[in-house]
Amino acid sequence: MKWMISSALLVAVALSVGVHAQSGGAMAKDDKMGKMETPTKTYTGCVAAGAETGTFALTHVMADDHMKNATMTVSSKGIDLSKHIGHKVTVTGSSEPDKMDAMGKQMSAFTVKSLKMVSGSCS
Repeated sequence: MKWMISSALLVAVALSVGVHAQSGGAMAKDDKMGKMETPTKTYTGCVAAGAETGTFALTHVMADDHMKNATMTVSSKGIDLSKHIGHKVTVTGSSEPDKMDAMGKQMSAFTVKSLKMVSGSCS
């Protein structure tokens, strides 16, 4: 009799753990599905003043040790990019949909989350 009660209790515990694990996994999956995160990327280049006052660009852009023939519009809410004009930097952040510059040229927009100065000059 004790053996049957112990077995029934063991089965009940095992089933409740399995149900809990399944419901927890489904919640985490649903939470992620609602949020579209843009992938974080890292680029190295030179900070330059943008075409308009208060805007900035990253020129001579390198990604994954390959030179890209590109200039990216960069912005940041937490980092004062004006202090880095003329500096070679490595920035990490995420891309936004492409925008047009003042000349009508399509430019990649990039939001900087962190910045590391590589050199005090771009030469």
